[in-house]
Amino acid sequence: MHKIGRPDIINKINKGLILQLVREEGPISRAKIARKLGLSRPTVSIHVQDLINEGLLLEVGKGETKKGRKDILLSYNAKHGYILAGDIEGSYIRLVISDMSGKIEAEEVIKTQELREKNLMDPNKFPLVLKEFLGMTKIELESLKILSFGITGIVEEGRLMFSPGLPEWNNAPLLKILEGEFPYSMIILDRDVNMAVLGEYWKGAGKGKENIVYITISTGIGAGIIINGKIYEGKNKFAGEIGYMSIDDPNFVYPGVLNTPFGSLEWNSSWSGIKKRLQKIGKNYKNIEEVFENYERDKENHRYICGKSCKGYSESYHCISS
Repeated sequence: MHKIGRPDIINKINKGLILQLVREEGPISRAKIARKLGLSRPTVSIHVQDLINEGLLLEVGKGETKKGRKDILLSYNAKHGYILAGDIEGSYIRLVISDMSGKIEAEEVIKTQELREKNLMDPNKFPLVLKEFLGMTKIELESLKILSFGITGIVEEGRLMFSPGLPEWNNAPLLKILEGEFPYSMIILDRDVNMAVLGEYWKGAGKGKENIVYITISTGIGAGIIINGKIYEGKNKFAGEIGYMSIDDPNFVYPGVLNTPFGSLEWNSSWSGIKKRLQKIGKNYKNIEEVFENYERDKENHRYICGKSCKGYSESYHCISS
């Protein structure tokens, strides 16, 4: 049995640091990599050549210099593979395929109700849904380096342990199901809010920040938390499950945990709760996005009527002035 020795570990760390630096700052020369990472030129050259051979780096031209030989520049090869990612919740499954830098190549939104009508909501049939989506592109199965899914509920060791919004998927061995159909891919499964907060941390509103709280309102309500640059899950992985916060609303009485898998806050204020409230006053919307878009449109119209000093309006449509 081969044991990894200290030199092997150091080499893997150095290759990872070089790859990360080229991704973030490329095009960049070998000499600049050596200076920034404090590595010797020969060490950098060896690792760079390995990364080129693996298809992870490309030589993309020569840099500018006033004297001497121009350095060859290196760039990250974002097309050496692809990521199939998804946001899976009670009402919708949102799928995207991107290159390794996050550039989206294809996307699709599927209603879970449509899958139920087609008898495709069984978790064992989920790979069929993914392969049909992949078929919309020219990307080969072998080119999928990563499958990454954020799922409403609690994921433990590749199994969806608890998911009120996806009753058919409760206790499903998702990792095992996907590994059997996508043998060339690394598979990552986690709570949808954890994936979402990581996305904001990488490329969104939380870029450059160390502490973030991301709150989602969809079929349920949840929160993803990053503290000091790391996902915070709590002792039992329930940190951020704010949907179970107790609230009291005499006009929309919570039936209790024995009668619904959703928490009190979710029952009142998730998309399901908002939809029930709207239906009581004769309003119908297709999704929660329409609700927020309509709210923002009404708010802007109100500001226009009331004047520039208006910051918005209260629940009773009274102007909130500065």
